[in-house]
Amino acid sequence: MPRKEEGWLSRAWGFVKRHKYKFIIGGALVGGAYVIRKFWIKTTELHKLLANNISNAELLQQLTLGRSREWKMNLHFQRNQHVADDTVKKGLVRVRANLFKLFCIDQVTVKLREQSNRLSPEEKAALFDQIKIECVSRTLASVYVLHLLLLLHRLEINIIGRQMFSEEDGKPHEQNYAFLSSTRYIQEEGLGPLVEVINTAVQRHLQRLSPQDSTNLEELTGIMREICQEIDTQIVGEGRAVDFVCPEHVAVDDKNLSEEGKETVKQLLGETRDYLESPQFSAVLRLSIDNAWKKLGELLKEKFAPDIQFPLARSFGRLCQLAENVLASNFSNAFIEDFAATPAVTELSEMVYYPPDLNRENIPKTPSIAQLLDRMNLHGTL
Repeated sequence: MPRKEEGWLSRAWGFVKRHKYKFIIGGALVGGAYVIRKFWIKTTELHKLLANNISNAELLQQLTLGRSREWKMNLHFQRNQHVADDTVKKGLVRVRANLFKLFCIDQVTVKLREQSNRLSPEEKAALFDQIKIECVSRTLASVYVLHLLLLLHRLEINIIGRQMFSEEDGKPHEQNYAFLSSTRYIQEEGLGPLVEVINTAVQRHLQRLSPQDSTNLEELTGIMREICQEIDTQIVGEGRAVDFVCPEHVAVDDKNLSEEGKETVKQLLGETRDYLESPQFSAVLRLSIDNAWKKLGELLKEKFAPDIQFPLARSFGRLCQLAENVLASNFSNAFIEDFAATPAVTELSEMVYYPPDLNRENIPKTPSIAQLLDRMNLHGTL
């Protein structure tokens, strides 16, 4: 492709990506069948649409004219998955701040540095032990919070996405906003109970080790895996995730809703809880956590060679850095990318979004919007 056309395609694709959230939540969504396209869309015409700041819904309409309902439904589904994951990523700055407030690593470190001469050996040992527990706990909590958030957004976005696609106007309703506000729980007050469970498990498994004890990568990762197994029974096992993500007392922004609207939100939350308690959700969450754990192991290997002994305290800084990496809100978050690329995650999302009686094997594979724009540029038609 010529450089000029390649640059145009990049800008057009950037426009679509920047506005995907408004695309789903604030703009009209694709639904129903459109009149079959009778004319070609020229490159200059699409330039004009973009230059005039055309709405995302209108842009997508240009891309989908003449397509089958099944094709549009699949495009809608794929776009929803990106929106769900991007919404989580954009909120990670606040999530990270709220989560890290529950740990005292920085304060304890400052105390050890500035008051070292006034602390007894016993007091120093107690503070180092606190850092030991909190460094491991914060890293593991970051992993669980991220993946619970990602899966919760996948569930809720697909529940309302399915509903909005089936409706004639495809426009969001106030009860959908109220429903989505329930995701605040795991980002705010729900963090405390989660951290408490993780702290307890970490203390139980690390109490036999002091920060000065020598260890190696295999032993450290083995201990952390044992901790994860205990956490699993408390957070994932037997549908317990719902208590940490969307309990019965979760608050939603429904003050301005009618009684009918409030009842709709209640039903949507009930459906979400059903999925959270399902064995399918538990299996996907376990798989996602396991994949994240493997990623953590790879990142630890970059710092510690497998055959090298080191004091346990030497791992504290690296663990703190990994917690930051897990909840990174920048453009590239390897943990979110791995999550999105997990087939089981897509299968769970499809189970929520598509009608049970739909034969998805007959739905044609949806090309990306970038590919659609490319085809428009090269061939002049969809």
